Amino acid sequence: MEENQPARAFAHAEHSFDGGFFGVVGHSQSYLNLIYLLLSFPLGIFYFVFLVTGLSLGFGLAIIGIGLIILLFMLAAMRGFAAIERQLGIWLLDASIPQPPPGPELLRHPLQALKKYALDPYTWKGFAYLLIKFPFAIAVFIIMVFLTAFSAALLFAPLFYRYAPLYIMAWRISSAQEALLCSAVGLFLGVCSLHVANAIAAGWRAFSVWALTCSQAGKIEQGSGPVVIP
Repeated sequence: MEENQPARAFAHAEHSFDGGFFGVVGHSQSYLNLIYLLLSFPLGIFYFVFLVTGLSLGFGLAIIGIGLIILLFMLAAMRGFAAIERQLGIWLLDASIPQPPPGPELLRHPLQALKKYALDPYTWKGFAYLLIKFPFAIAVFIIMVFLTAFSAALLFAPLFYRYAPLYIMAWRISSAQEALLCSAVGLFLGVCSLHVANAIAAGWRAFSVWALTCSQAGKIEQGSGPVVIP
């Protein structure tokens, strides 16, 4: 069942095209996808800086003991951040990601927790996910800012072409007819931007389902049903 989850996540993207090319404008999921992509930029930077700094400090101080405490905290933080990303994926991307089983208590069993987290593949899948989100967020931010700014400049050309020079390559917009034409092109590009955002979100949704799904979650769910004795 888990193998089909990324494929099912991709299927969400098809709903964005209901109602034709412009139907994407009326879908609330399009704007939830945009919110998620915009949040990815600050979150991606925070995750990268926090994890790289914390792990470097933990490994550097491991020889004197305090580094082990830092590493335990960082491993727990990885899982905590992964849980946040899982919830954001459920709320904003409409992803279906099962909840992982609870880990050991940090304060009561710190050494057991350190060993458990270090050997659990889910911890490192989450770590890879958080690191990959940094370049993903930067790329998405550049793409969306460019598309949004360019579309908005063309869309509102009739309002300011007389007061501020507007150039497209070597062509300067200098008449109302040209400004209206630019506005129509800007509207078209704006709708295209929503389609691009939905496509990016669909790909990231599928990756999130794979990366943030704990293999043990499915086993626990399958084994949690009633036992029937013939």
